Amino acid sequence: MSNVVLFEQTGACGHIRLNSKATLNALSLEMIDLMFPMLLKWQDDDSVAFVLIDGAGDRAFCAGGDIQELYHSMVANPGGPNPYAEGFFSREYRFDYLLHTYRKPVVVLGHGFVMGGGLGIFSAGSHRVATETTQMAMPEITIGLFPDAGGTKLLSEMRPHHAAFMAWTGARLNAADGRVANLVDHIVLQDDLAAVRNALVALVFDGNEVEDSATKITQAIKRFALEDEGESQLDRHDHVLKELALVLMEKHWNLGEASEHFALGLKSVETDEKWLVRAQNSFAAGCMVTAVIIEQQLLRAREMGLAAMFRMEYDIASRCAYHDDFTEGVRALLIDKDNAPRWQFSEVSEIPSSYILGHFEPTKPHPLDDLGH
Repeated sequence: MSNVVLFEQTGACGHIRLNSKATLNALSLEMIDLMFPMLLKWQDDDSVAFVLIDGAGDRAFCAGGDIQELYHSMVANPGGPNPYAEGFFSREYRFDYLLHTYRKPVVVLGHGFVMGGGLGIFSAGSHRVATETTQMAMPEITIGLFPDAGGTKLLSEMRPHHAAFMAWTGARLNAADGRVANLVDHIVLQDDLAAVRNALVALVFDGNEVEDSATKITQAIKRFALEDEGESQLDRHDHVLKELALVLMEKHWNLGEASEHFALGLKSVETDEKWLVRAQNSFAAGCMVTAVIIEQQLLRAREMGLAAMFRMEYDIASRCAYHDDFTEGVRALLIDKDNAPRWQFSEVSEIPSSYILGHFEPTKPHPLDDLGH
């Protein structure tokens, strides 16, 4: 078995470790295909009371998806169909859905970079533990994708203006931001992570009641929780973020209207705050098609259950893999690394409504039709 993921059952704990330090534990299809059957096995194993997921090394839990192979598949299949991309997204989202609906507690220790597909795993946990080093982000706008891998669920559970800002700018959130944004349950020192793991592994469970297990796990983690959780940038700039997302917080708006309001508002913010300046720069350099997709994603999520969210994500992601922006974004950021993507549209107003709405057309037959049944 490949060692990109390590598995160990100690006592009542089924431990999964992402083990690709050289790639900052970037989530690959190989990792997904190793973890999925093990999670199914442990879910039905009475000797396993809970699952613990963490990442090897000091720098990252998981810095995102390993999309090198995905890029090459898009280059080889312009316009689609793209069997590799379709398989990648359907298997990743099925894996994420399993984590969200797991019948036992899932503890995730998210130190360092927790981004993209890594944040998808982290946010699905029942007990989400961050450290003072944690940096969370969904930076897909920089590559012409969108916040996926359960990003729809994650964003729907945040305050709307926080969700919009995180999705549209790829802003990095610290652990304190994570608490404000309902992404983090506990914050501990990174130096205490080994002790947290040891305390969890040492837990003894008398029965199979999930609620009792969850309570014991919470109590064990709280022994290490920090009293001073640090400053939240989301809280600090809350009034600015509310102004930027005013249209998005309304019941209805015209396609692209919320994105345009955000773009104009963010550009006009006069600040020397590094966090806001970075957000301004990343949005200005980002993919405007992604911006409007995000707008629709957030709107439609209001009426959706979890399974429908993942089906929508598959529809959008597969269409992104057929179109040029995603390929170009990956090329500019990760392949040639010139940081100069040539997007199809430079302004929101240039994008035809039909082009955006085409991303949301339901796939038939849908590979995730069975989710929720």
